[in-house]
Amino acid sequence: AALRLPVVNVGPRQAGRERAGNVIDVEHIESGAVGRAIERARIIDLSHAEHPFGDGKAGERSATALAALSPHDPALLRKRNTY
Repeated sequence: AALRLPVVNVGPRQAGRERAGNVIDVEHIESGAVGRAIERARIIDLSHAEHPFGDGKAGERSATALAALSPHDPALLRKRNTY
C-alpha cells in the first residue's frame, strides 16, 4: 500500500485482516478468476490511495526509543512474567 501498487491476494489466508484499497481478493486459484482480478488491479486509481498502516515512520521512532535506553540498565536483561 505504501508503494501505491495494486495487489491481487489469492486464497483465504488474509481473510479478516485489515487491508488497503489497493488489494483485490480472489478466493480460489482458478486462472479465469485470477486473470480478472489482475485486470481489475491494473485499472485501480491509486493516485489518492491511503494505507491504514500508519505514517511510515515507525522505524525512526523505534530507533529513537532504543537509542534513548541505557545499555547498562539491568532491567533490560530481565524477562517479566505477563501472567
